Formats: sequence, C-alpha cells, structure tokens
Amino acid sequence: MSLLIEFLGGSEATVGQAWTVAPLSEVPVFALFGFFLARGKEEMILALGALVYAVRWFLFAIINNPDLIIIIQLLHGLSFGLFYMAGVSYIGKIVPPGLRASGQGLLATFGGGIAGITGALAGGLVMDLYGPKTLYFGSSVLALCAVIGFVIFLKISVNNTNGGDLQMDRFIVRGPEQACNEIQADNMDQAINQVKQRFPGKMVAADASGVIYVCQPNEDETACQMKYK
Repeated sequence: MSLLIEFLGGSEATVGQAWTVAPLSEVPVFALFGFFLARGKEEMILALGALVYAVRWFLFAIINNPDLIIIIQLLHGLSFGLFYMAGVSYIGKIVPPGLRASGQGLLATFGGGIAGITGALAGGLVMDLYGPKTLYFGSSVLALCAVIGFVIFLKISVNNTNGGDLQMDRFIVRGPEQACNEIQADNMDQAINQVKQRFPGKMVAADASGVIYVCQPNEDETACQMKYK
C-alpha cells in the first residue's frame, strides 16, 4: 500500500495516515464479532471478509488520488478483522479440544507466516513487472475466487447436515453427579453458555483440553477441576 501511495504521488504523511486508519478500523469489528457470529456461521463470515478484501483491493486498483486510500483503508477492519476472527473461531470449532492450541498455532504459521512470506515475494515480483495497480487487481480476482470457494464449502457443509443441523462438537461436562454428561455445541463459548443455563448460580469453567466443569460459586477453579478429574 505504501508503494501504491508513492506510485500515485502521495506524501509520507498520507502513508502514515493510511496505516493509522487501518488498525483503528479493526477495533469495532473485534468488539462486535460476537454479533456477526450469532447471525452466521464462520464459513459465511469468511466469505464476507474475502468479499470485502476483493472490493478493497479493486478500489486500490482503479483510484488515481492517493488521499482516497485513507478512506478505503476503513475497509481493513471488515476485511482483515472478520477474516481473522472467523478463522480463529472456525479452528476452535473443528479441532478436537486437546489439539486446539496446536490448531491455532498452525493457523498463525500458515496465515501470518508462510502466506505472508509467499505473498510478499510474489507481490513484489508482480509489482516489478506490471506495477501496483495490476497487483491489486489480481489480488481482487483471487479474493473473489476465495469467496466462491467459501460459499461452495458452506453449501457442502449444509448438505452434509443431519436433521437440518450442522454437525457440532461434543464437549464433556464434569461436576456433581447430575452434571456429568456430554453436550453438543458449535464452539466452546456456546457450550459454556449451555451449561450455565442448565446450572444457574453455579460457576462454570473449562480447562485447556476443553473439558467443562460445574463448580460451586466462589470455589477455587483449580481445586474444582482437580476434584472432578
């Protein structure tokens, strides 16, 4: 983006303003992600994030005024914010509880590491050969391909449902005898909310392996988990 601003004749101040707007636009998206997740599955949110990426990069490809980049950067929160949060949530849903830390680590490795390195090398080559506008136009097309892929994947997931419900994860619940069972939920947060509704007034906690514990109010969380393990 900095090179695009320079290519369009923008100043260093414009570069700084554009980079400032981008992370600030993430804050409301991160804060309201629960609102988005309550109204759609992670696959749908990933498709929406990819679509905003496509729009954002297409606008980069067609503008000639570097100051407009500052305004377009407001889309960063919706593109990166939705895509990142939905990715983290989806990994938490599909990976077994005991492997969730490893799953998030792999997401960071491939999403932020390998993809970043590969994208920087390929993007630099395209920019040298064809210029920044071609780079952003091509990135927009790739993002649209990702949208199509996520939509297809979502339809396949829906078609593989049982009784009209998406396949859900199973979570073990431990505590007093009446609390020991297994529940199904899309993710850990939903599972904990289910247990809280079933046992109002109790303290509900989860360990690193994803097991949920029903404890007495004000009971030490570690002691509660050791008692029911």
